[in-house]
Amino acid sequence: MLKAMRSWHTAIFRFVGIESAMKWVEKYDETAWTTDDSIWTEGVADKATLIDFLKQVNVLGDIYELQGFAEKLRLKAQAWTSV
Repeated sequence: MLKAMRSWHTAIFRFVGIESAMKWVEKYDETAWTTDDSIWTEGVADKATLIDFLKQVNVLGDIYELQGFAEKLRLKAQAWTSV
């Protein structure tokens, strides 16, 4: 019972994070950044593609865990380089 409750709270917290990310993508002005590389222009930076991907994220799965881990590493790296 406690594990199910913990999983529920984790999922709700992560759903809020995904909803925030989708709102950010919707507001983002993609004209501020351009590239000639097709990997970015044909999907990765496409708003609809990003939102579809975010809707498919398994909030209790490994991908969400890895993203959080990568974000923590990136923030630590920024802290070290700003000293």
